[in-house]
Amino acid sequence: MNISTTQSTAPGSFDNSFADQGIARIQLPSGPFQGTSRLLSDGKILSISTTEQFNTLAIVKHTTEGVLDTTFGSGGVVYTRLPINDSLTVLNYLVLENGKIVVVGGLGGGPFDYFSGALFARLLPDGRLDLMFGTGGITTFNAELATRHRAGIAARENGSIFAATETRDTGAGRDGVIFGLNAAGKPDVTFGNNGVVYSMPGASFQSVAVQADKVLVSGIYQKGGLIARYTNQGELDLSYGGFNQGYVLIDGTGGSHVELIHLAQQPDGKTLAAGYIFKGTMGNLLGTLPLLARVNEDGTQDNTFNEGKALEIFDESDYGWQALHTMAQPDEKLIVLCQKSSTTALLRYIKDGSPDANFTAPELQLMDYRPSPVIQIQPDEKILVSGSSNGIGAIVRLLG
Repeated sequence: MNISTTQSTAPGSFDNSFADQGIARIQLPSGPFQGTSRLLSDGKILSISTTEQFNTLAIVKHTTEGVLDTTFGSGGVVYTRLPINDSLTVLNYLVLENGKIVVVGGLGGGPFDYFSGALFARLLPDGRLDLMFGTGGITTFNAELATRHRAGIAARENGSIFAATETRDTGAGRDGVIFGLNAAGKPDVTFGNNGVVYSMPGASFQSVAVQADKVLVSGIYQKGGLIARYTNQGELDLSYGGFNQGYVLIDGTGGSHVELIHLAQQPDGKTLAAGYIFKGTMGNLLGTLPLLARVNEDGTQDNTFNEGKALEIFDESDYGWQALHTMAQPDEKLIVLCQKSSTTALLRYIKDGSPDANFTAPELQLMDYRPSPVIQIQPDEKILVSGSSNGIGAIVRLLG
């Protein structure tokens, strides 16, 4: 893609002070990079990918300027081998407040259309395996998972961890599953059945967020976009949503179904949900359009956002897009990342759901669906977008 060498100061423009005209590319010497990046508390950027060595992670660190951090590992890269005898696909990860890194992945895969189990591993800030976590640094669950590479992970201040994803389709459709671990990395025996909670039949989970002492998940249920809330014990919180059900369903106009792929919590307790609506008319399926919704802390309709309705992004002349990630800026503006094939688009909205006319970001052709690209907001409100395509990682920094 052609990038102007002239620095624009308009919101959404490339930050030319970062890496190579706003883009840092990650190329591993030992194989493809397939991962995303996270902003660290010191402003540096951490990226993680699986490698061609089936049980090894590649951890890469960049400085705030977007160049490899030579104080980290060997030239900015650390390879960490996990004590497993199976292949691993990284599904998601997070960085805890103490700098440790928790990774969730799917085991197996290969020629099969499902993962044979879920694995959690915790790394020290220097990339080494944290042997104090779980058993020898890892914890596994025997649960067959779908391979759409969609999983959410979140942590509480006390270090407990939750991850939500979907199970293998055995012919009756996928279901949702939540894994709960305590701060030591052991299955939380107080949450569900030894740390595992399955959804109501027919529901599928894609993302997770913590809300005080509750757990929120998103996905799809009864063809509606699902946001459900669970208690510390792994039971549906029937006070959520306003109908004594423990969940809320988001619908769109003229859609065959809605799926919510990513959840984000605002500082005021409200919940953002990004996903898509599959449009259809007279029995004909037309395609997907990205969708953004917001609900109040208790799950009721937020009438201050788009008059209480889900916001459908783009018009019906441009099907094929999905909203994969969203975040709220400190000024309450909302960033949404949309994806169509290998094209990534960022949009920004005022807190009431109206478009921010001052924000224009370039379309990026640097990232694919797997893994889904992610957004990070720096304290100075600059925007990081990260993902990978064709074995090359990309970290893009835009002006906020």
